[in-house]
Amino acid sequence: MKIVSCDTETSDLGPDLAIIETEDSGFTLLMSRDPEEDFEKVYFDDSEILEGHAAAEMVVKLEAADNLLVGESLDIYNGILKALRNAI
Repeated sequence: MKIVSCDTETSDLGPDLAIIETEDSGFTLLMSRDPEEDFEKVYFDDSEILEGHAAAEMVVKLEAADNLLVGESLDIYNGILKALRNAI
């Protein structure tokens, strides 16, 4: 499994996105940055909120993934990882 990219929407409140590629498919993690709504909640494929056991499983997967991110992409990845750890 490898992390393909991490990016952010252009607005200050737009979500952060991580695109993860697996051997046979892939998935997207989306983290909200809107303090009025669901601040730092991480969504799996834009639907399921990752909390508790699901968040812990995702942390393990992300930490084991190939990661060649640098700069802002690495910062976004680390922010998503931190939010997942906080959701455990």
